[in-house]
Amino acid sequence: MVYKLYELTYEEIKIVDAEFDKVLAEFGLSKVDFERMSVEELGKL
Repeated sequence: MVYKLYELTYEEIKIVDAEFDKVLAEFGLSKVDFERMSVEELGKL
């Protein structure tokens, strides 16, 4: 959610957090899912 609040792109997030794909996978999300979701939607996970 913090990454979304700061409006970081997926590529920018990967620079900061190399393990981000693993975090998404834990929630059953893909890169596309993450990019499409709002902060509010992410907060419901």
